[in-house]
Amino acid sequence: MRFSSNFGTAIHTLLIISEVSKTQKVTSDVIADHLGMNPVLVRNLLGVLKKVGFISIAPRKDKAGTTLARPLCQITLFDVFEAVEPTYLQDLNGSSTRLARRSHTGIFANEIIFEYVRIAVDAVRDEYGKVTLADTLTALEIKEAQCPHDNPRALFHAENQKS
Repeated sequence: MRFSSNFGTAIHTLLIISEVSKTQKVTSDVIADHLGMNPVLVRNLLGVLKKVGFISIAPRKDKAGTTLARPLCQITLFDVFEAVEPTYLQDLNGSSTRLARRSHTGIFANEIIFEYVRIAVDAVRDEYGKVTLADTLTALEIKEAQCPHDNPRALFHAENQKS
């Protein structure tokens, strides 16, 4: 089961907009610089985030730039997931093999597998729905406070060695 990078990128983007817009105009170039990616890809993602009502994009001449249209406490991880991966859960829930339709075992196996997939999809929906982007920002701020300023990857590496 693989996810595209859109989910993580969208979360990063919304957090960047939330924080950077406090001190400067946020543009796709600013976001792209923070993420280390192409501004065109950022603009495409911003279009999706605007369409679902997470952000507002002011005209170029406007000093506001890109801002949040909803507070972070009103956007859950599942909201973001659903916005940027709209067909992922449907694809996962609807996947089957053509060969499985040729025998009773295959038909029943698909039925059983689909029940487990439904449980997994419900779990993703439930767990992602509990966490807001405000929760994510708070967790990020805690991590940053613990982080050695000269080597931000040191904390990450140390925590992963424990597992």
